[in-house]
Amino acid sequence: MIRSLFTALLLSFAVTASAQTVLHLSNITLTTNGHTERGADVTASLRGDQGNKAVTIYADQRYSVDGRFKVKTHNVHRQSAKQGAVYLTLYMTLKADGKRNKRVVQKTFYAEQDRSAQFSEAFTIKHGIDVRKITVSFEGRIQ
Repeated sequence: MIRSLFTALLLSFAVTASAQTVLHLSNITLTTNGHTERGADVTASLRGDQGNKAVTIYADQRYSVDGRFKVKTHNVHRQSAKQGAVYLTLYMTLKADGKRNKRVVQKTFYAEQDRSAQFSEAFTIKHGIDVRKITVSFEGRIQ
């Protein structure tokens, strides 16, 4: 009896410990001055509901885009539309020419909706009178 209880407890712990939210980022592009650069696909594992370290979305010698992700569910018994909604919050930081610029983006997925979205954020970097608009875009999918 104790042995079977211990085995069941060990199996439930293993399943709980391995339960992670995985975020896949693909088609990563960085566009500035009409020039587009492509980045490699990125996979981020979130233990529980949020990642505890920054994930590099794009990096080269001039630019670096890091992100932190948070996934949250919403349970409201009064509204069936919001019941089971999943919120993906993305905290992005762009570093260019010694400057940093931050953005926070949130996407909402309802019920049985496909949990993928297109992200596109425009950053403005000012260096003296030089002002550049840098657009980072990618597709994200929660699994």
